[in-house]
Amino acid sequence: MIDTGSNKNYISIKLSSGSRPLKRPFIIKTVNGDIKISKKTRGKFFESVGNNTETNFFILPGLSTFDGIIGDDTLKELEAVIDRGKKLLTITPNIKIPIKEKVITQVGSNH
Repeated sequence: MIDTGSNKNYISIKLSSGSRPLKRPFIIKTVNGDIKISKKTRGKFFESVGNNTETNFFILPGLSTFDGIIGDDTLKELEAVIDRGKKLLTITPNIKIPIKEKVITQVGSNH
């Protein structure tokens, strides 16, 4: 998921191999309440499409609707352009990634 309102990137536990504990865990506010973020992973998550930028993703317990969330800081770093009309995300160096839409009708709770 692309979230321009989030500064950080988040990833589900199932995709978080090689995660490391944070020196200073932090709390995020979600529609389901506060969640403690205590681990992160780092990798070249865009390598398969031709971008070798190393990016931090924080492990978000309970994230199940999406595999991950790409935040605004990474979008800026990748010089991303989101074209909603053409359903494309373009990142440096001129890599075009199709945007797949997923309609969520209900926000579920894992509690």
